[in-house]
Amino acid sequence: MTKPATGKNTGTPAAKPQGGTPPSPGVAPDSCNVIYKDKGWTLATYTNDDDSSGFILTNGQTAFHFDSNGNMILATGKPLGGCGGKAIISSDEFVQKTGAVAIEVTGNDDKETSKTDNKGNSSKQKPPAYSLAVFGDIAIESIGGEIGIKGDNVSIKANNNLILEAGETVKINSGAGAGNFNVTTGNFNLESINFNKKITGGEYSQGSGEFKVEQTKPGAVTEISTPGSINYIVNGNYTVGVTGDYNLNVTGGCSISGKKNYFLSTKGNYVEEIDGKKTVKIKGKDPYNTQQKETYVLDVASPTDGTVSIKTKANADITTTTFGEMKIESSKNMSISSKSTAEIKATGSMTIKGRQIYLNT
Repeated sequence: MTKPATGKNTGTPAAKPQGGTPPSPGVAPDSCNVIYKDKGWTLATYTNDDDSSGFILTNGQTAFHFDSNGNMILATGKPLGGCGGKAIISSDEFVQKTGAVAIEVTGNDDKETSKTDNKGNSSKQKPPAYSLAVFGDIAIESIGGEIGIKGDNVSIKANNNLILEAGETVKINSGAGAGNFNVTTGNFNLESINFNKKITGGEYSQGSGEFKVEQTKPGAVTEISTPGSINYIVNGNYTVGVTGDYNLNVTGGCSISGKKNYFLSTKGNYVEEIDGKKTVKIKGKDPYNTQQKETYVLDVASPTDGTVSIKTKANADITTTTFGEMKIESSKNMSISSKSTAEIKATGSMTIKGRQIYLNT
C-alpha cells in the first residue's frame, strides 16, 4: 500500500459531510419493447426521444437496468403486504474501483425490532439506518485528502486499546470552547516536553489522592505568581528542606504563631536588624510540662576570646517587680563603671561583702 500523501496540512478539520437530498421520482421511458414476460417479470428494451436507450429486467418492485449512457442501476423495493426489498451480494471477494462513490441512505424511521433481556423484559429498538459488520480488520485511508465524520452523537468504542495518532497536532474542541471534556480512567499518564495550561476560570482538584512534584533537571525552577492570595491548610506536618538559601521577603507584616513549642537552630551566625522597636513578652506558662524552672534562659558558650556585649545609645532600665529578685554573679572579676554619676539605692538593707573593699582609691 502506498504511503498517504501529506495533503495541504491546513490544520483544520476535514469538510463536514452535508445532508443528502431526497431522490427524485422516476421517469417512464418514451417507448418500450417487451422481449419476454413471465410470472410478473418483464424483460424489455426502451428508447427515449433524446436517443438514449437501455435494457431492463423488472417485476415492478425490483429492477436490473443498463442504459446507453454507461449506467448500471440495481433497484429494490418492498412489495405491498410482504417483506423483502433487500439487495444482497454474496461473494468470496468484492472489488470496486470507481472515480467517486456517493451513498445516500434515506433512513428507516418506520422500522422497529423487539428485544428481550434476561429478565424477560421486552423493548422496542430501531435498527440503524446504515450498519457495517466486518469479521476482521478494517482499513480506511484517505490518500492526499481528508476524512470527515459528522453526527448528532458520535461514539467510538474499543474493547481493548484506542489509539489516536497525529503527525502534527491533535485538537479537541468541545462546545466552541464552552462545553465539557470529561475523562474517567484508572491511571492518567501524560508524557510531554512542555505542558501549558491557559485557564480563565479556576482549576480544582478534589479527592483523597496524593500530590507530588518531582523535578529531575538540575537548576529547575518552580514558580507561582499571583495578584491574589495563597492559602495552605495543612492538618498534618509541613516540612521544607532547602539545601541553598531561604529568603522570605514580605512587604507587609510577617506573623508566625505556634500553639506548641517554637525551635530555631542555626550552625552559622544569627543577626537581627530592626529599624523600629522590639518587644519580647514572656508569660512563663508551661502547658506542656517542659520541666524548665527559669522563665527566661540565655545560655552563651564560652570560647577563649568570646564575650557577651550589650550596647545601647539610649537609657537602660532593668526592673524586677512584685516578688522578683535580681542576682548578678560572676565567676571572675566584675566591673561596674560610669562616666558620669552613679547611684546605688535600696529601700531596705544593703549588704556589701568582699575580702577587701576599697573606697575612693
